[in-house]
Amino acid sequence: MAKILKKYSNNAVVAIVEPHAIPPLVINRDLSTCQQDTLPILDGIAYAMRSLNLPNVNMYLDLGHGGALGWNNDTRE
Repeated sequence: MAKILKKYSNNAVVAIVEPHAIPPLVINRDLSTCQQDTLPILDGIAYAMRSLNLPNVNMYLDLGHGGALGWNNDTRE
């Protein structure tokens, strides 16, 4: 992906990075399987952000929302 974005460096791009693994890591942080997976997942997210950090790229990082963590989705309350 980064190679293609570099090739078209005169074009503005918006990259949406949505690592859906973050909320489950938070919710299940006491499970040994999630503890073992935490560093590789975070390293992968960091790698994607470093790779896409180019002058022609604007990044949006979406790590989840309160509903994914079990919080109330209704903001009217």
